[in-house]
Amino acid sequence: MTKHRPSLDSLALEAVRHGRRLHEQLADLPVCRTDELAPGTCQATLRRLETGAPIDDRDLHVLETLARGIDARLASEITGLREEGRLIGCDEEGVVWGVVSVPTYTPRGEALVAAGQSLAAYLALRRDLLDRVRAERLLLSLLR
Repeated sequence: MTKHRPSLDSLALEAVRHGRRLHEQLADLPVCRTDELAPGTCQATLRRLETGAPIDDRDLHVLETLARGIDARLASEITGLREEGRLIGCDEEGVVWGVVSVPTYTPRGEALVAAGQSLAAYLALRRDLLDRVRAERLLLSLLR
């Protein structure tokens, strides 16, 4: 069975659109307040995401720093814990479920969780796009 692979064009379009959505999520959060980034670099990255420039080399460090900052801020946004049923796996008797404790967050914490998940998905999409571009370049160089 072959796995469907999106075209390079559709992958690039998805990265541009996801970058714009990510900009919207991050713009209203205090994620740019970090000592790890030079002044203005976070805002410059967010502007590039907003204008559809998803693979600028300068942005990877900024995006990874933002992801760490979001993770660090989440602890202060926890309001409690709730228990949830989760599928753990299967054994010879069938499906195995378990109960896990899941943190509950303030509204800002919920926004940070959503932004962190979106940022992680964006970084994976960005990596896939860059890998595909590099692979295309490699193939073209081999055909010369």
